[in-house]
Parts: sequence; C-alpha cells; structure tokens
Amino acid sequence: MGGVSKLDSLAARLAGEANPSVIRAYHGSPRPEHFSKFDSGFLGTGQGAETYAHGHYSAQNPAVAEDYRRSLSYGKLKSDFLDALPQDADPGEVVESIASFDPRQQRFLQAMNDNDWLGYDYPSQAITAAMRRDGLSGVDATDELVDARKNLGTGYELAIDIPEHALLDWDSPARSQSKQMLSAFDDVGSRVANPDEHKFFHIGGYKDPQMAAQWHNHNLTRGNRSGQDVWQTMVSMHGPRGAADRLFSQGVPGVRYLDSGSRGVSEPQTRNFVVFPGAEDAIRILRKFGWLAPAAAAEAATMGGEPNRR
Repeated sequence: MGGVSKLDSLAARLAGEANPSVIRAYHGSPRPEHFSKFDSGFLGTGQGAETYAHGHYSAQNPAVAEDYRRSLSYGKLKSDFLDALPQDADPGEVVESIASFDPRQQRFLQAMNDNDWLGYDYPSQAITAAMRRDGLSGVDATDELVDARKNLGTGYELAIDIPEHALLDWDSPARSQSKQMLSAFDDVGSRVANPDEHKFFHIGGYKDPQMAAQWHNHNLTRGNRSGQDVWQTMVSMHGPRGAADRLFSQGVPGVRYLDSGSRGVSEPQTRNFVVFPGAEDAIRILRKFGWLAPAAAAEAATMGGEPNRR
C-alpha cells in the first residue's frame, strides 16, 4: 500500500486546521500547460497587470483565483484570436484556423461552433459574451461548452511557507504592522534623506532631504498612512521591481491586500497575496487542475510543465 505524500499530508492538514506559519492560497493562470514551480524570470511576460506589487499573485479565496483564471484566459484568447483572424471573421474562418489555438482554446471554440456561436453574427462577439462572469447563464449551452469554458487556463492550490503577518499589509496603518516591517520602513526614510537620491525629495512636497525624511517618518511609519503608501513611496524611488527587491532585502517577502469582495465589509474578509522575486522557494504547489473548484481538486492533474508566466 502506497504512503501519503508530504504534499498530500500538508494539504489535508491545511484543510483541517489554521496554520499561522503557512498560507493556503490559489493561483489562476491563462496558460494551457501546468508549470512545476514559480519562476521570477517570467514575471511581466503574461497577462497579469501587477497592479498591487511586483511578484507572484495568489488568492486566499478560490473563487477569486477562478475569476482571475477566467478573465486572464479571455484576455489570452482575445489576443490569440486577433493574431490569427480579423475581428469580423465568420464561423467558417474560425473553424479553418482552429489548429492555431492552444488545445484548451480549440475545445472551447469547437463547442462554441457546435452551439451556433450563441446566436451572434460573429464569433468574436460570442466569445466576449460567453467569457463574462455569468456569460452562459440563461443560455441553452451544452454541457461540453460549459465544461470547455471552465477548463480554459489552469489552476493551482498552494502552500506558501510564509506567516501572513510577515507580508506588508496594504490596507493597514504602517504603525500597526510588525517590528520587522517598521525596520524596513525606516530604511525607506534613510534613503529619502540620502543626498544621492535627491531627485526623490519631492516626496511629501519637500525639496529639503531632511524635511522629506521627517515627513516620511511621521506620515508613514509613525502616522496613519497605510502599507499602500509605503509601497508607493518605494515605487516612486526605485520602480516596482526595485521596491520589491528593497523590501525583500529587509526581510519582507511580499504583500497582502484585501480582495475586491472584502473591501468595505466586515468579517469574513479574504486577501490576495504577492510573493516577491527571491522568495519563490516558499511556494509549494499542492494541486494542479483545470479550473478552480473544490470538486476539481480531488481529480487534480500531476503533470509538469513550463514555469510561471505571471
């Protein structure tokens, strides 16, 4: 009888109890192939916008990751469609060109064709309609089309070996964050006051470096400004990649922020996570599957593939 793998054991433990030293998260990708590890070399080459920080994104709520998978898969499909065909291509042209799409897209496009492109004049219109969040609700879609839409892109269940409190909290006041975080913020203040970085003296509206440093220390690390303000200050000084590198060098491995469904509401709240380049070894892939639904996790694929492109 085969034993239980370490990853299976960890997945079961995370499902059964809270573990303050490990983050359980989900990642949605538009890529048709699964990858085996997160690789910073591919950051910025995919469809992700890196709105919050430079790094590898994941979500505490599997439904949020599923939403990312769907929207990013639509972006990839739209881009691939326009690379192969004009926007007003007719159904026959799409079927003739179907081999130029990735295997998951081929299945989806064939199913759309079998469903008469949902009654739209052009396939591009039907694709846009079908890929909306509730795009197939109220439509007489076949089970094959519903399943093909769900299986565009790929999904991952992750264990991130980082305590959540070690991440820069985007939404909380800087002064309420960990001592390690405050130490990293103080590093920002010293750099604001550095004459070698004089072009950044405009931070806080001050031209004098010492006044800029005082503004930083009061309004960011000692005041009510948020982790978002700290991040944006660092980005104005070093750019997104440089800001991530600076914080990582100070012992801060990433960022956490409330997802869109958790802002302005009371508990329960869920967060998204960004792991900075250099901390990829903390991300362990527990499960790989075609779409992010709890029922799919039990039948997760175990094949390897290319590295992370987001």
